[in-house]
Amino acid sequence: MHDAYAEARIDAIKQMNRYIKQKSRKLNASSFPDDCPWTFEQIMGDDWLP
Repeated sequence: MHDAYAEARIDAIKQMNRYIKQKSRKLNASSFPDDCPWTFEQIMGDDWLP
């Protein structure tokens, strides 16, 4: 799961930055936590919403 989160984090930064015009507001690696803040069990739960 760690590899999937790391890749998704990079993709999210790239995709979101497409819509941010001001360079000073662009996202970077520190915009998201290094590790997924939820467990696999939490994510797979029927009532999970971040």
